[in-house]
Parts: sequence; structure tokens; C-alpha cells
Amino acid sequence: MSALLDALRQNDRLQVTLTFTEIEALLGEGLPLSARSKRGWWSNRSKGSLQATAWMSAGYLVETMTPPTMLTPS
Repeated sequence: MSALLDALRQNDRLQVTLTFTEIEALLGEGLPLSARSKRGWWSNRSKGSLQATAWMSAGYLVETMTPPTMLTPS
């Protein structure tokens, strides 16, 4: 998640909107299925979440999460 942290730290906007595809491009890999199927993956929790640590360390919080498609595991 360090690539996400770096990108957010370099950003000078107060609000950032990223698609799954844009986040995956920053990371250089796909997001886990849980990122697409569980809203909790995007919660602003300070422990046990590398992704939340990245955006919170850069000074951001997830305000809304509206994916283009919510996938469910088969």
C-alpha cells in the first residue's frame, strides 16, 4: 500500500476520488476480492488495516465508497 500512500501524500487536493482501476494502477496489482465485496475493507480503522493506515497516514479518510459493481464470492 506504500504506492497509494505516496500518491496521496503527493496530492494537493482536499478531496480525492479514485476508481478501483485507478487504485489498482497505483498499486501495480489488483485489489483483493474483499475490497470489492465488503464495505468494511474501506473503513477508516487505525489497527489491522494496511490500506486504511496508508490513506489515514496521508491525511485522508474514506468518506463514501460507491463501487461500479459490488462482487460477491461464488
